[in-house]
Amino acid sequence: MDTTGLSFEDDRAIRAMVFRYAYAVSRSDGDALDAIWAKDCRLELAGVTGVEKVVEGHDTVVAYQREHMGWYDSLVQIVGEGLVWATPDGGEGRWIVWEVGHRTGAANDRMGIVAYADQYVKEDGQWAIAARRLNVYYNTDDLPIGTYVPLPPLPPTPSMRSHS
Repeated sequence: MDTTGLSFEDDRAIRAMVFRYAYAVSRSDGDALDAIWAKDCRLELAGVTGVEKVVEGHDTVVAYQREHMGWYDSLVQIVGEGLVWATPDGGEGRWIVWEVGHRTGAANDRMGIVAYADQYVKEDGQWAIAARRLNVYYNTDDLPIGTYVPLPPLPPTPSMRSHS
């Protein structure tokens, strides 16, 4: 029984997009992120004390993420729990994500547990992230430095699109 209000195909497409996003961040692949964000998107970054930064517009969001990924020698996102459901304008989702990374020049690795609160829209027949709020629930910069092996690229899929 479907309780999300989304078709099986839409539910699966949104979930795949969220996993592609994490894979793109883990590979510092700004081109892949370009295909995931909606044209009129919004990214809110909230720390433990509230909203710290708001970035709006596709090109601005992707440029910010490219810059942010450049701060790290390695960064891996692992998607945990996730829920998606239909809304009158498209869909929404909530995700728990673990991040482990090494910021360039840092003495230790860092780990964070974050939650994404997303809004999704369909553009050109494909799901895209219209809004994403990142809330930090746990963060430490005291992990011993680990060994990082870069992830291989994903093969292109028919659902990948480009704003270029």
